[in-house]
Amino acid sequence: MTLDDELRAALAEQAARREGPAPDTAAIRAGGRTIRRRRRRLVVASSVLAVLLVVGAGLGLAAGVRETRDADVPSGSASGVGASTRVPWCVPDEDRNGGQLIVGVGAPIRTVCRADRSVTLWHHAGTTVLTRHGTTYRVADGRLTPLGHRYGDVVMSHDGRLAAWLDLSTTGTSCGVLPMEVYEVATATEVAMTQVEADSCAHLAGIDDLGRVYVASAEDRPGVLDVRMFDTRTREWTRVVDVPAPSGYGLITYVTADGFAVQIAEHTTSRPYDSATRPLASLEGRVDTAGRFVAEQEVPIGRGRWSPDRSLVVDQQPEGVVVRSADLARRLALDLPPDLFQARQERLPEADLLWESPTSVLAVSGLQAGSPVYRCDVRSGSCEHLDRLGQPALGNGAHPAGDPNPVRPDS
Repeated sequence: MTLDDELRAALAEQAARREGPAPDTAAIRAGGRTIRRRRRRLVVASSVLAVLLVVGAGLGLAAGVRETRDADVPSGSASGVGASTRVPWCVPDEDRNGGQLIVGVGAPIRTVCRADRSVTLWHHAGTTVLTRHGTTYRVADGRLTPLGHRYGDVVMSHDGRLAAWLDLSTTGTSCGVLPMEVYEVATATEVAMTQVEADSCAHLAGIDDLGRVYVASAEDRPGVLDVRMFDTRTREWTRVVDVPAPSGYGLITYVTADGFAVQIAEHTTSRPYDSATRPLASLEGRVDTAGRFVAEQEVPIGRGRWSPDRSLVVDQQPEGVVVRSADLARRLALDLPPDLFQARQERLPEADLLWESPTSVLAVSGLQAGSPVYRCDVRSGSCEHLDRLGQPALGNGAHPAGDPNPVRPDS
């Protein structure tokens, strides 16, 4: 029996114990059509707070950058932290007060690796990159290799070969005309340097197996989604046509082998002065050579994170984190703390989900440093708390600033 067969059999066995009724996608869509709104005063207050935090962090980092070196780290207790995971971790440097280390695969490396949105460690499919002070680096062989002198939220192809980011170095915002870089990470080779002009603020959604990069933007009204596709083979931009109307201000939920999925239902939580949403279900489709979106199936998956062989998918639902087989025949709920991973009336969980191996997922409650981290076995659903210093790298498609959907003021 192959590893794939073992995984499917184990998942089927466990899901049979917990399996609920088949999901009614139509009912999910009908119950999930709500519009995300935030009041102007909250937006202004949040923006001012974000500026203060970034400026404060930048001042603190500026002093530390001068001492940062791409050198091997002397042996010590800190370098062993996180060694039992296959995902690199950013941990405190015990030999330098206030310093940090990257430990794990491709390390150790002494550097600043987790401080704010401009200093972030990313990992997917064995590939690790670091965005730091306006430059993106490959993390491997105990060294940082520059990939370009710009930075932004990183997305990678499913196999980890390609990485792309929109340039946020100068504006700090994803609106207007934005340069985009695409690199082959293993060779530190530039694949493309281009730019996208979106009708409104852009969201870099991902890269499919054909090397096509998708950028989406929701306009100033719900149910409208503009998707641009950059083909790294032809170096040409195409506006994708026949994209279905998303629910609310929804964007692309995940990229597939030859296309992407669009949010068609969402869960909303209301609080005083604002509300928050998370995707509940998606419409998957492929993009043909003419740039047309060809719808294929509706699925009860929000922001799906697919296993290395795409046989399983994990995502955050209101009731918690669930794993499904690709054919949707089986569903397994992971045994994670409800107070952290279940939706409440006043709060939606913010989680980062990373495939550590074909049989295990790291679930991080929150995207801030110090957030609780759990390792879950996707065969049994059991999870353990990883009680160690530091924080793992963010997974593919995660957003350090939180929800990628643009903030919408009341009309």
